[in-house]
Amino acid sequence: MTIIQVTYERLYNIGSYESLRLSAVASVDGGDVDAAWGEARAQVERECTLFLSDRQTTPPPAPASYVAPPASEAQRKFIATLQDKIGWSSEQLAVYVGEHDLDLATLTKSDASALIDGMQKLAREEGIVSWAQRVVTPARLSVD
Repeated sequence: MTIIQVTYERLYNIGSYESLRLSAVASVDGGDVDAAWGEARAQVERECTLFLSDRQTTPPPAPASYVAPPASEAQRKFIATLQDKIGWSSEQLAVYVGEHDLDLATLTKSDASALIDGMQKLAREEGIVSWAQRVVTPARLSVD
C-alpha cells in the first residue's frame, strides 16, 4: 500500500466558547510521508496565525444596544403619591431627583424603583418635611 497524500487537522479553542477547525492536505512526493505531514501541519499553523491576527485587528461587532425600559405609569403615580405624603412641592422633588443624578422626564424602571425606595425611607424618617423645606424654599414674590 502506497500513501499518496496526508491530511493534518487541528481544532483550536479561540475563547468565548468558540473554536476554529483547520485542515490541510499534502501530497506525498517520493515516499517522504513525514515531509508531507510536516508541510500540512505548517500550513494549518500559518492559517491559524493569520486568522488570529486578523481577529485581533478587526474589532468584534458591537452588541445590539440595550435600551432600559422607561418608568411605568404606576411607578410615576406612586412617586407623585410619595411626594404628596412627604409634602414636597414640584421644585423640592426636582432637587431631590437632581441630587441623585436622575431626570424625571427620562426615568427608567430601575431608576424609578431606586427613587421610590429612597423616598419611602425619607418618608419614614422624622423631620422630613422640614428637611424638604430647607432644600428648596420657593422664592417669594415681592411687590415693590
